[in-house]
Amino acid sequence: VYERPMSLLGSFDPRLLPETQALSLAHFLQPGESGLRVHEGADRLFTSGYLGVLPLLLAVVGARASRRARWCLAAALVFALLALGPTVHSTLERTDPGVSNPLYLLAWYTFPLFSLSMHGSDRFVVGALLGVGVAAAAGLGALLDRLPQRARTATAVGAAALVLAEVLFV
Repeated sequence: VYERPMSLLGSFDPRLLPETQALSLAHFLQPGESGLRVHEGADRLFTSGYLGVLPLLLAVVGARASRRARWCLAAALVFALLALGPTVHSTLERTDPGVSNPLYLLAWYTFPLFSLSMHGSDRFVVGALLGVGVAAAAGLGALLDRLPQRARTATAVGAAALVLAEVLFV
């Protein structure tokens, strides 16, 4: 799609690359097919970083209840920042000038193979989804521990149904 200078020293500025596969902040907030983009010289790309309202709320509850969930949520934040690419944009179309992403640039210039192997920063969204999912599970577990035994099953099934409904109907 584009020529990419190969350098083990990472001397090339990643902000000069065409950003066909980096997420924007809007990808984390808008569900559905809002992440479908078509670029000249590239295939149709579908990138989505939508984490869901209920999982995020449960992740916050989990972070308050468990130290391990706090670490998972912190890791999710790091992965989400890396998924934004070298320049952070706020809109889906990325027409705004954007701001440099210091975490991505630090990884680019610090780790020798990062600059050679990073063809799409949208891959980092998987780590963000995993971290939020584990923290949300800890949050649901903390909420279920406060309920009587009879209400636990119904609450767990209800939470699963709400997450499924959010994914299917949004």
